[in-house]
Amino acid sequence: MHIAAGVVTCLAGMGLVVAAAPLAHADDADVIREARSIGILNSDVNIISAGRSVCYVLRLGNRPPVEISGKIARTFVIDQDQARRFSLASANEWCPQWSGLFAD
Repeated sequence: MHIAAGVVTCLAGMGLVVAAAPLAHADDADVIREARSIGILNSDVNIISAGRSVCYVLRLGNRPPVEISGKIARTFVIDQDQARRFSLASANEWCPQWSGLFAD
């Protein structure tokens, strides 16, 4: 009886954790959609990781935007303008305070 009660309690707790976890973020989907339109065909996970890294590096403040876009270009094997547009889309979604750094 105690084991059954423990299992039920455990499952109920897991249900709360699953219910509280977001299924998808609109901003993730927006960046993925923009990446696809730019011509980036990498996995969604790689796109999100690279996009969030743009903001992380900007927050550190130790790399200029052109260097960040250059790394994106090499990572995704795209040209510098595509990388700038991806960096801009990422900044627009996850760190809008820096999105102007990638504007035309």
